[in-house]
This record gives sequence, structure tokens and C-alpha cells, in this order.
Amino acid sequence: PIAALSAARGLIPPAALVFDGATRTFLSDDDGRLKSVHPVDQKVALAVLIQQKKLSSAPDTGSTLREIKYLDPAKIVTDATNRVNRALNAVLQPGDIEIIRIQVTQPSRWSVSILLEYKNLRDPGSAPRVLTVLNGN
Repeated sequence: PIAALSAARGLIPPAALVFDGATRTFLSDDDGRLKSVHPVDQKVALAVLIQQKKLSSAPDTGSTLREIKYLDPAKIVTDATNRVNRALNAVLQPGDIEIIRIQVTQPSRWSVSILLEYKNLRDPGSAPRVLTVLNGN
């Protein structure tokens, strides 16, 4: 015989999961449950933190930020900003987010750091969010 299942403990599945770009995994809390995030924030994280064409099931998901090869200080800000805007087109066009700033720095001659600060317009009263992408060493 099959054992009876216990009653649900009032658990509600997350609307969307927190994606950690550094580990490229979804985060869990101390109890082992996956952390929840607003769906728009998940879309932004996946669009910016995942390298485009790395998900075989969704090759258009992600950005080309990690593909930046030439770190010419005169062009890097424009190049990175254009790449962020292209990656976020799906959430910018319907008015899901507002970009507050895109800050591009070069910690070394061989790397670039892109900080994205944005406001989730579908989550009224929420604080601005910040994501950082590091390309290179």
C-alpha cells in the first residue's frame, strides 16, 4: 500500500525564484525552500546575469555583456549600456521597469563591471534594485 500523504503545511510556491548570478543557481532559505522574488525582478536578473545562447531551451534569454572583448575606455560605456538596454527590452517596452542608472567601471585593463540600478514599476512602493555583472578577471 501507498502511505498517505501529509497535509500541506500552508506552503505557497514562489511566483518567481531568486537567481544568483555569481553562482548561477536559484537561492534557498535556511529551511531549504527556494527564495521568492517578484516575477519582473526575475526577468531582469535572467536577462542581465545569464549569457545569451547559454540556455539551450531559451537561447534568446540573457545578455551579451560577457562577450565584450575590446575594453576601449572611450567606447565601453556606450557599448555596455547598449547591451543592457537590448537585454532588457522585454521589460522596458511594456513599462515594467525604469532604469535609474547603468554604471560601467574597469577594475583592471582586462575586466569591466556593469552595475544596473532599476525600479520595478509593477511592485509599487518597493526600493530600487541593483545588479552587478563582472566581465573578465
